[in-house]
Amino acid sequence: MVVVSMKKGDLATIYYVDHRNKGRSTVDETGIILQTFGHKAQVMLYNKIETWDISDLVKMKEYKNASK
Repeated sequence: MVVVSMKKGDLATIYYVDHRNKGRSTVDETGIILQTFGHKAQVMLYNKIETWDISDLVKMKEYKNASK
């Protein structure tokens, strides 16, 4: 298990395939971590605050780096 430290002010990669609409679109954005609590992080993205599991943020970053 890899322990990842994320703290306020760090950039977070948001990268996933959105299947909600007809067809697929890739979401590829960068948010900023506002706060962490336990295994969750609040991320500012498009002037909205979203809560993400830190392990999901790590997986998205790894997946994006592998796709290059």
